[in-house]
Amino acid sequence: YLKSADSIWIVSNINRAVNDKTAKDMLDHNFRQQLLMDGAYGSLVFVATQSDVLQRSEVQQSLQLPRHTSLAECAQARNDFTKQRIQTDFIDGLVEMGRASGDVVDRAELQKKFQLPVFCVSSLDHQKLSGVRNNDGPALVWSDEADTQVPALRKHVHRATLARRALT
Repeated sequence: YLKSADSIWIVSNINRAVNDKTAKDMLDHNFRQQLLMDGAYGSLVFVATQSDVLQRSEVQQSLQLPRHTSLAECAQARNDFTKQRIQTDFIDGLVEMGRASGDVVDRAELQKKFQLPVFCVSSLDHQKLSGVRNNDGPALVWSDEADTQVPALRKHVHRATLARRALT
């Protein structure tokens, strides 16, 4: 199935996505090796959901943010941390795989060659901000649709589709 897939999405709740083992477990050695052999690493996307569900005090404590940090600032900091962690785990997995096969691995080169798009999305706040859920009150975290990252994910899908069509 992987050979014929235009894109492979790994979707996880943002609270599980930041777990040290999540990205590595989802991308176990055999799966990574198959992706690499099929040339499908470039079609991989990671989506962390529910970026608007958080406890400010927990995020402040775990990311060592100041007490006066707003809910949106906490959510943005958690999104940034999540993206960085997932991308680091992704490259770590490639480095590990290369070393296991006896290759000399250039981490910087891998980072240039393999960019893992990571989107921390908030569908509920997006629906409220776009007017789809008018009767459910205001958005809880984000004040701008772009901050929900749903538009960025949509744009990524459109670009990937157009690029794929250009190849066929």
